[in-house]
Amino acid sequence: MSIFVSVASYCDDLLDSTIESIFQQADNPNEIFVGVIDQNFQRNIRISMSKYAHHVRYVHIDFRESRGVCWARNLASTLYQNEDWYFQIDAHTLFDKAWDSYLISLAKSCQHINSKVILSSYPNPFIIENGQFKKKPIWDRVIVHALDANSSFNENSAFLQFRGISIDRHEPIIGGHLAAGNIFARGDLFHEVPYDPFLYFREEEQSLSVRSFTHGWSIFHYANIPVYHLYSQANAVDKSKTLHWDMTHQEQRINNCCVKYNEISKARFNILMSDSSNLGIYGHGQVRTLTDYAACFGIDYIQRQISPIAYVHNQDR
Repeated sequence: MSIFVSVASYCDDLLDSTIESIFQQADNPNEIFVGVIDQNFQRNIRISMSKYAHHVRYVHIDFRESRGVCWARNLASTLYQNEDWYFQIDAHTLFDKAWDSYLISLAKSCQHINSKVILSSYPNPFIIENGQFKKKPIWDRVIVHALDANSSFNENSAFLQFRGISIDRHEPIIGGHLAAGNIFARGDLFHEVPYDPFLYFREEEQSLSVRSFTHGWSIFHYANIPVYHLYSQANAVDKSKTLHWDMTHQEQRINNCCVKYNEISKARFNILMSDSSNLGIYGHGQVRTLTDYAACFGIDYIQRQISPIAYVHNQDR
């Protein structure tokens, strides 16, 4: 079965390594197609010269024209060509062997609960030491996403902070919050729930989680995640990732646009998380409601109330 892999890259030195890992670690590399939005100083000619080039759909955008991660992920989704599965990752990702067979099999195993399956959990980390990639698999059980103990609503924002918690379980479990750098689903997910290009960054995961839920999709957290993510490193040699809002990059744009995009995003997110949301194709679905979401996961966006189950995951739900 074919898989489309969406990669929105921003000035990322590891893009080549990510693409190489996608194909080298796949059981069926001929069934993998990668869509890349490369926001960078110049085109990456190494990708066009790679032996995998005929399976990569590549678009270069001057980094100064970028409008943020959600905008870029929306563009990446336009490179999808009706593959059976859709896999969204970040541009600093490594994989275990046979990741493709594992995720397809796991998704199919959940379809008796809901045919609209989204596999998503925070990936394991990898680090860079002396120029070498080292995977650090720390989670062999299910990682659920629970509300951070210090996170709560405030009068100006519906944004909440989540964190991964390992629970004593190996079978997938339904949750209410996804990881945007590790989303595996049927190919029609982002036809039905298109990425909102007017969001900037921080609200990305909450927005997509709730919108997917209201369109009838179920997020499944799972064990033995075959995906590894480079989280920020402070090491001066192996530098942290370049961020869209870095001041050195903002200074090369017009009118401090990152601040503008961020403010637009926050206002838009607050509209979405209300009972009067009217955002067209970027709004709620008609299958389930925000009230249903509150009943399932303990987060009531309309009343701005949080149940204790949102902080400590209830395995029986």
